[in-house]
Amino acid sequence: MMGTAGGRSYDVQLTRIADGGVVAGFAGKREYLPGEGGTWRYGDFEVGLEIVLDGVEKAIELKFENNDFTAHALPADFSLQGEEFPEGLLSNLELQAERETAEGVVNDEITGWTGTLSLAMDMGTADGECLVPDGMIGGYVVAQNGAESLVISFTVPVTEYEKDE
Repeated sequence: MMGTAGGRSYDVQLTRIADGGVVAGFAGKREYLPGEGGTWRYGDFEVGLEIVLDGVEKAIELKFENNDFTAHALPADFSLQGEEFPEGLLSNLELQAERETAEGVVNDEITGWTGTLSLAMDMGTADGECLVPDGMIGGYVVAQNGAESLVISFTVPVTEYEKDE
């Protein structure tokens, strides 16, 4: 992840997370929403990174939403916009960044991004309800928010899912 968001510069490049020594957590999460006839639709996924640099804890979470990501064959490009759970080849991006400072914990939530989410991989093993609690999600993001911009590449193991009833 490289660029600027919320007035802060980002240059996070972790190519070998297992060897990094600073990574406290790196995981993906899928969230399912009620669908028609008692089914579930895959409405969002999150990519979370927790690191410790020089004794300071930092966390970055990326959240992407769509009406149903399974309705689109991959690879697929989703245009970023502000609506929640949009239909078609649209998504939104919320960046949440948390860090410790001398004054306490600072938490930024930044929305309003435009650009593209290129989703290349979303795999795993479906359970009896067609929910996928494991696997991997991979993609690439080029995003703009006013004068700020980000470029993000990720391949993340999925470690959990949630049903939003």
